[in-house]
Amino acid sequence: MDETLHSVTLEQPVRGYPKSPNYTGLAGNTLAHNPRSLDDIFKQNTTVGLGITYSTKQYQKGSLQVQKKLLQSTSNSTINTKQHLKAYRQQKKKISKPKSSTSSVPSPLNPNLLPHAHSSLGRPSAKRAQNEEKDTCQPKTHIVFLKTHKTASSTILNILYRFGESRNLTFALPLSKHSQLFYPLYFTSLFVEGFKSRTVKEYDIMCNHMRFLSSEVKKVMPADSFYFSIVRNPVTMMESIFSYYKSIPAFLRKRNLDEFLENPWKHYNASLNNNHYAKNLLTFDFGFNNNANDNERYTNLSITMIENTFDLILVSEYFDESMILLKNALCWKLDDVVSFKLNSRSNKTRQDLSRRAMEKIKQWNSLDWKLYLHFNATFWKKIDETVGREEMEREVERLRERRVQLMKTCLQDEGAVDPSQIKDTSLKPFQYGAAVIQGYNLNPELDEITKSKCQSLIMPELQYTALL
Repeated sequence: MDETLHSVTLEQPVRGYPKSPNYTGLAGNTLAHNPRSLDDIFKQNTTVGLGITYSTKQYQKGSLQVQKKLLQSTSNSTINTKQHLKAYRQQKKKISKPKSSTSSVPSPLNPNLLPHAHSSLGRPSAKRAQNEEKDTCQPKTHIVFLKTHKTASSTILNILYRFGESRNLTFALPLSKHSQLFYPLYFTSLFVEGFKSRTVKEYDIMCNHMRFLSSEVKKVMPADSFYFSIVRNPVTMMESIFSYYKSIPAFLRKRNLDEFLENPWKHYNASLNNNHYAKNLLTFDFGFNNNANDNERYTNLSITMIENTFDLILVSEYFDESMILLKNALCWKLDDVVSFKLNSRSNKTRQDLSRRAMEKIKQWNSLDWKLYLHFNATFWKKIDETVGREEMEREVERLRERRVQLMKTCLQDEGAVDPSQIKDTSLKPFQYGAAVIQGYNLNPELDEITKSKCQSLIMPELQYTALL
């Protein structure tokens, strides 16, 4: 779920192009070893909690116990509890005994001595490389998108749905027509429709909400899949989270975000269901411990593992630039990535944040803040190494012009409206928490072919998922 961005002062301006950052990264972006996944790291004794060291077996058992409790607490949902408890038991049997080892997680080396993950050393110039790629690349159709929360991810989901549907691609959808892959449980292949029964031979796109677990995703998706995700400034993200998830225990009786931030530990209990939304949500979605101690070693390791798994990390504040990077990386066309903002909030439910509140959010969500700083910097390095700033400006302008054209053609109001003003109730977005989620009205004079294409641009996430 996502929304229109809330304007606050950032480390880099939202509008215009920042200078090439001198930021060198928190971890140097790679270990001096072969690339490691989350699962490789946990083959050793790994710190995953508040200063407590767990073995692999303890970590996996703990995760499974949490899943069991969560599954048993979903009696009011559409989850088949018995079926997933059976899956839980099967997964528990597969836990392998850890190798006897007393070694700890390898600490990243001096970042100044390590090559950058996106180093341009020995590569052709950005313009030459781009021209060569245009002549040879084929559109990628095997895609994994980690759909993070409140980051414009619903708009990206719509882009992927439209691309896949128009090409008859197969989506790795949740069981029982669920809208999420049983989030907030760690993802397992058994959560995918048709996987256990083997009624689906191959999946092309995975893009619904999940808590990422690389080894399980790889069981489902082809080996050549393109992995990407998106991050957002934790300051604006927290303001959005508070509005949207107002009913979680941590926020329930708080008049506003400032009241929560005055003493967050007083209101936050990590053991209560859904309270993970209140702290380091990006870290949680990527599969890490959102309650871990904030130390350089843990952050470095998290960043390294993300970079070793994902081909591209986008930035919500630069959504159009992100779409150009994505288009080029996937070898898609401009119309494939054009979109309207979906799941955006009305300005009525936005809260202006003081400078003091912003700093408190950075401290409270310090793990997310460090992830954001790192991937915001590498985002611009990626642009410099591939498209270049000037060409990016031109491509963004073309994308925005195309969006305006489609809005004039498709929409009656040429913009988003509050839910009370949406005439077709089947196109009304799901309303949750204290947020007022806006939608669109179609131009009533469209022919059937144009209407179908325009409708896919504005279809809310839940309706589109059910349709597929």
